[in-house]
Amino acid sequence: MIITGIDIIARIVFATVSTITFAIALLTYSRFRTKKMALLTTGFAIFCIHGLISIPELFLPNYDTMFTDTLHLFLDATAILVILAGTLKD
Repeated sequence: MIITGIDIIARIVFATVSTITFAIALLTYSRFRTKKMALLTTGFAIFCIHGLISIPELFLPNYDTMFTDTLHLFLDATAILVILAGTLKD
């Protein structure tokens, strides 16, 4: 797989934004400990972990996480579904 400069920038921006969003959600959860906030925080945590796991493969050629496009899609879809579950009305 050939990694271009755009790929590197996109993954670093994704990891940075998802980490900041997770930090904000975690601070909010520490103030309002509800089930909805727990679901939102969990969804953003999945995004954050996914972003952080995908960074080393840019710089380490021997780093092999065996991430396929299907697995990336599954992680993103899971995070989105958890976040949406947290936004549903009671």
